[in-house]
Amino acid sequence: MRIGITREAHQLEGLNDTARERGIEVIPVPLIAIQQIQFEWPLRLSTVSPDWVLFSSAAGVSAFFDNMQRLSITLPSSARFAAIGDKTAEAIRAVGLEVSYVPSEAYGKVLFAEFIEHVVREREIVVYARAIDVAYDPAQLFAEHGIDYISLVCYATMSRAIDPNLIDGFNSEDYLLFTAPSAVRSYQEQFGKPRMQVVAIGHTTGGEMKLQGWSGYTSLPTPDITKILELVK
Repeated sequence: MRIGITREAHQLEGLNDTARERGIEVIPVPLIAIQQIQFEWPLRLSTVSPDWVLFSSAAGVSAFFDNMQRLSITLPSSARFAAIGDKTAEAIRAVGLEVSYVPSEAYGKVLFAEFIEHVVREREIVVYARAIDVAYDPAQLFAEHGIDYISLVCYATMSRAIDPNLIDGFNSEDYLLFTAPSAVRSYQEQFGKPRMQVVAIGHTTGGEMKLQGWSGYTSLPTPDITKILELVK
């Protein structure tokens, strides 16, 4: 059995050994590429510091801290960090920082509402290091709760061309796990509707499949690529 996953090969290293033991071949299908976007540090943060920095992806962590290094800016020790998902939390810890909060829900308005309910307080400053396109913009929600919200766009996801021979190597019994809505759009643009067993990493990616007219797809129980092995066992 083959499982294609829309990530780079180095992002799948932790999955390969377990899959191989089960007779499953994991194939990277990197349909998107990350392009960092340079930002300038907001003027109003020249005299005050953010209380929270929120990340929704490991790509956001890398892009944010690469920009901060370029700007020669170091956050104070009082700043706390929130991560949407375990992989994002791992990326924050990899740069030597602690993660103070990880929402239990990783989708849209729900995760920001949970963040407000449990940790952030009125008049605190929250910086969101985000992609240029997001499924949900929390600006209005934060404003309603008196939270000073600053959006920093620091990366974009770009469609990447895939060798058609790679896709032709899959059959209808194989699986293809899509890890982002942008990967769904990239596949649709290049190949149309997949003939494989299609899996979405979560609700947002599944929603994009529905928009593209795909049917019969499955969603992982939690947004963790290792769960694909439980689905296909």
